[in-house]
Amino acid sequence: MKKIIVLVCVIGLSFASCGDQPKDKDTDPEVALENELKNKESDTSSEKIKDCDDFLDTFEKWTLDLIALMENHEGDPIGLATNTTYTNTMLKGVDFMQDWDTISVSCATNNSYEARMKAIQEHMKKRQEELGF
Repeated sequence: MKKIIVLVCVIGLSFASCGDQPKDKDTDPEVALENELKNKESDTSSEKIKDCDDFLDTFEKWTLDLIALMENHEGDPIGLATNTTYTNTMLKGVDFMQDWDTISVSCATNNSYEARMKAIQEHMKKRQEELGF
């Protein structure tokens, strides 16, 4: 009889502990994982933003250097095209565009980066036209 009572208690306790209970947000492993991923994203978002800022700062400096080089060869497109500094500068430009394709994905959450990139490109285009290139 004692064995039957113990068996009933064990079965009762197992049903009570395994029943459908509402999940506690703080102890639910799925919620904990989601929160951890969100925290990691917010921790790295400032890095991404810094990467975007750094990239655009460097790109803008490159465009200003290129414009200065063009100003030195205003009216002499052949002299500009044969200048090794110009050739190297243009190769860096290709690298910037490839890098932008990669980094713009991480900067996509902030429209100001795309707007800044377009503004830099527009300034460059305008100066090229003004200089006759």
